[in-house]
Amino acid sequence: SIYIAINIIYIKRLHKEALAMQQEMLYVLAVYQAGSFSKAAEKLFITQPALSIAIKKIEDKIGMPLFDRSTKPLQLTAAGHIYVQNIRDMQCLEDNLTNALQDLNFLEEGELRLAGTQYYNSHVIPATIKKYMAKYPKVKLTLLEDNSGNLDAHLEDGSVDLVLHCGKFDESKYKAYEVFKDYLLLAVPKEFAINKKLAGKFLTTEQIKKDYFLQTDCPIVPLSTFAQEPFLILTKSNDLRKRALAMCSTANFTPTVRFEVEQLETSAYLAASGLGATFLSDRMIKEKSMAKLCYYKLTSPEATRHFHAVLRKNSYISKVMQVFIEMSKETWRGSVNGI
Repeated sequence: SIYIAINIIYIKRLHKEALAMQQEMLYVLAVYQAGSFSKAAEKLFITQPALSIAIKKIEDKIGMPLFDRSTKPLQLTAAGHIYVQNIRDMQCLEDNLTNALQDLNFLEEGELRLAGTQYYNSHVIPATIKKYMAKYPKVKLTLLEDNSGNLDAHLEDGSVDLVLHCGKFDESKYKAYEVFKDYLLLAVPKEFAINKKLAGKFLTTEQIKKDYFLQTDCPIVPLSTFAQEPFLILTKSNDLRKRALAMCSTANFTPTVRFEVEQLETSAYLAASGLGATFLSDRMIKEKSMAKLCYYKLTSPEATRHFHAVLRKNSYISKVMQVFIEMSKETWRGSVNGI
């Protein structure tokens, strides 16, 4: 009938408009994340002029600019901030809908997008992932790796569902569940002369494996004792850098930094090669068994790292997420409780 035909035409038009809006949002987000039209165009596989024209059409439609083109990288205008935030809110709603529908078919299918640091992805999360995949083989898991300072950005832009890290987070935006705890120790190359002066006060790998550093009778050497030694420090985007510098500051010295490195793993191997002292996790020490290092207990609160599963505050906590978080807690229950 004519009524049905008119409705079909109307539905098709709505679908076409929805697709156009999705493309507009994709373009704006791409430019915002890339910080330039040229970089965004490369990622979108379109020409820069075409992208510029598309963004200009969006701006003409809303009657105000979304980007301040006088800055490098491009910055959002006030209207741009509102536009991007609403895109993210819409993406969050879509994710929530998808997760809620997946829960109707509880763990028979679904997807969980995880993100963590190189340390967490290498030394902590594999045990949980192995158990999870064995029990729920139809759930698709993806794992992104980045520095701790960048993880919340992946959560904010909706590219992952859950991030796992020990850094600070904005409690107005995110909620978190503690799943793991580790301890930092000072690792000093065995060849450094200072170890001879401190004979009987440093710890061996075997003592670390037995958690002797947690005992009250474990010897303690003030961190200031090592003020003249060269240090290996992680780069600015790492939470461990902030902790290391905070501990040194509390000990009233600024470390002489021989190298800044991106990963904790790199720092460990450089230290084992005699290039400097560094801060290492007890978990890594237990696994790597690096005999060329001497270890010292740290008493600073910064030396205890609490790792959380962090997600957006307005996210729907799907069964897929719930079970993974609970399984992570169960895997590392002794660690979290300090047993």
